[in-house]
Amino acid sequence: MSESFPPEVFNHDVLWLYDMLRRFHQEMGRSQSAPVSGMIEADQVRLESYLGAIRQAVAWVQDTPLLDLPETHPRPYALPSFPTELDVENESINVILRLIRASAVELVNSQSARFSSRLQPFDQVRLTGVVDKIDAFLNNYIRARAVPLDLPESSPEEAVGPDGYLGEATGNAK
Repeated sequence: MSESFPPEVFNHDVLWLYDMLRRFHQEMGRSQSAPVSGMIEADQVRLESYLGAIRQAVAWVQDTPLLDLPETHPRPYALPSFPTELDVENESINVILRLIRASAVELVNSQSARFSSRLQPFDQVRLTGVVDKIDAFLNNYIRARAVPLDLPESSPEEAVGPDGYLGEATGNAK
C-alpha cells in the first residue's frame, strides 16, 4: 500500500499527536547531526525528549474519556502538510525520519482518526511501538556505536540542509 496522508481527521487527539510527530520530524531533519555521519549528544537528548513527550501525550490522551460530542462530531480537522520526504547525509537520522513518518501515516489513517477523541488500543500499540523502536535505536545502536563512521569515499552524498527557522520573534519567519 502506498503512503498517503488524508486531508483531514475527525479526532482532535489524533490531530495533536500528528502535529507533534510532524514537528519532531522537522526538528530531526534540520538537526545539527543531519548533515554529518554521527549524532551529537545534544540531538540525542532532544530526540529522547521528543519520544518522552509523545509517550506522555499518549498517556494523557488515554487517561481521558472517549468524548460523546453529538453536536460537534464528526468535525473535520484539516491536516497541515507533513514535511517532504528527506534524505539527509546521516543514515541514523534517515532511519528516525522514516519511522516518525510511518507512525504519522499510520496514525492519521487509523480507526482512531474517525472517533472524536482518544486512541483505540490497537492504534495506541502501533504508535507506542514505533516510539519504542526509535528509543531502542537511539540507545542500542546510536549510543552503542559512540563514534561517527568514517566515510571518505562516499561523503558527502547530500547537500547540507537549510538552516532552522529563525521564527517570527526575529522578523525572519519563512
